[in-house]
Amino acid sequence: MQVTVEYTAQIKSIAGLAREVIKLDGPCTVADIARQVASARGEDLAGILLDENGQPRPSILVFRGEDQVRWDDTSTVVSDGDTITLLSPVSGG
Repeated sequence: MQVTVEYTAQIKSIAGLAREVIKLDGPCTVADIARQVASARGEDLAGILLDENGQPRPSILVFRGEDQVRWDDTSTVVSDGDTITLLSPVSGG
């Protein structure tokens, strides 16, 4: 199974790319994908995506296709061909 992971804003800068296709061994949640890309891309990205317990940071927004999903929603299983977008909130004035 393959999914496309898109990185935006600060996450894109740290990951060093805007998107990548990753292969998955089987069904997984968006939290599983965050852990996988954090592990593959190194400590800097892991520090942005995951807390000290290896859990996704609630401040990072995640979308499956056009729909925002919650990190703790274990009922949302990623499907082959899905696009997962990771977005760090941006604010300013």
